Amino acid sequence: MFMYVVVKFYPDHWSLRMFGTFLMSLLIQVYIQLIRSLILSISLLI
Repeated sequence: MFMYVVVKFYPDHWSLRMFGTFLMSLLIQVYIQLIRSLILSISLLI
């Protein structure tokens, strides 16, 4: 459903790819922040 909406709003391939890379970079940044906070909490516990 989500992909259908994305394809509907981004008909051309280039903008779809740009949107995908933007989404991926955002996801990676959130993932890095999560790992960093996890490491901090573990180091505080030890």
